[in-house]
Amino acid sequence: MTAASEAYPPPPIPGRVPARERRVSVVTHPEATHHVEHVVGGQFDSPLTARGRQQADAIAAALRTRIDRSSRVAVATSDLQRTRQTATAIGQSLGVDPTLDPRLREKSYGEAGGRPQSWVDARFVPPPTTVTGSVITTARPVPRPGWTWPAGCT
Repeated sequence: MTAASEAYPPPPIPGRVPARERRVSVVTHPEATHHVEHVVGGQFDSPLTARGRQQADAIAAALRTRIDRSSRVAVATSDLQRTRQTATAIGQSLGVDPTLDPRLREKSYGEAGGRPQSWVDARFVPPPTTVTGSVITTARPVPRPGWTWPAGCT
């Protein structure tokens, strides 16, 4: 048995491995530069702001109070700067090094990543309207405060 398998026993298997309580805490990164610069995030690799670093420290402290010190703990994060910075604060608080996993990245916005939000808004195409019998349905997103439909769209 390896050290990793001893630290993290196999999941419950009926009749073979008993169930046990587990707690998973999911944390999203706090304020990053792309938020305050109003650019599209996704896989755009932006760091935390000074405020975001303070928020990450507060998140780490809150988790430390909720997790029993005798518990086995692991921290996994994507490899993007803002998530690494958040996970590092949490890991330091819990006494573990975060594991980086690029599969945990946010979704990609393609060429929009890192561009101004206004660039994306100007290219927004509303979803199509469908007609079923006498019912007309238009799928519409819930707009952000202050957002308006592009010219010619209603």
